[in-house]
Amino acid sequence: MKVHEFYCLSCEQMKEIDPSAAVFKTGFYRTEYPLGYCRECQEKALLPEKRPVLAPIGS
Repeated sequence: MKVHEFYCLSCEQMKEIDPSAAVFKTGFYRTEYPLGYCRECQEKALLPEKRPVLAPIGS
């Protein structure tokens, strides 16, 4: 295990720790890896859901 890696809870992969990663100060995966969310997963979570725009009834 590299010291500068963490386990992303969203994409379930080991990622390099960078300044944009959200790494939790508590909690570890199998007592070895810090837990967090990578930048890509954070950005996906912030995007609005893509829903179809429905036409008003009676138009």
